[in-house]
Amino acid sequence: MARVLLSLGLLLAFALGVCPAYAQSRSLIIQVLDDRTGEPLPGAVGHIGRRSMQTDLKGQLTLALTGSEEDGLHVHLVGYHEGFIPLDKLRSTPAPSPCVYALRSVTSLQ
Repeated sequence: MARVLLSLGLLLAFALGVCPAYAQSRSLIIQVLDDRTGEPLPGAVGHIGRRSMQTDLKGQLTLALTGSEEDGLHVHLVGYHEGFIPLDKLRSTPAPSPCVYALRSVTSLQ
């Protein structure tokens, strides 16, 4: 009975994140800017795998890397070319400093 309780206690500790030494996920802050003006781009959408998130008024989004990602972060916003941040760049970004990425605007032909 004690062994079962100990096993349940350890399982609960891992599930609640009490044992951070075994945690493999980490969060990054990605800031999306206009490449010409340097202004933040609120409303840009980032996709990684099946997850998506949207930038706030500061042009920032929080991305949790779980270790199971197979591709990088795709960033979209109407009026801008699609952006892509490779997975190796995301993994090498030191937390908590933000990873800044500039999207190139689509220029209209006149």
